[in-house]
Amino acid sequence: MQEFTLEELGLFLGVAGAAVGACLIGVLHQIQKSRCRTLKCCGVECERSANLAVAEPETPPAPPLVPPSRP
Repeated sequence: MQEFTLEELGLFLGVAGAAVGACLIGVLHQIQKSRCRTLKCCGVECERSANLAVAEPETPPAPPLVPPSRP
């Protein structure tokens, strides 16, 4: 069996931790975007409220494209 240095072990653990973290963030992002009322993932079940509508911000009316004529 080949020996490795402490630096190599730290690098491996850092990369593995980043990969696991990225996967968890991806799963949580998909759950957040989901419109399902009941969520089941990895043996965990969650029921959310039925009101999943997101309020859209109101946009002000656009100004006229043609400037008014001068007298």
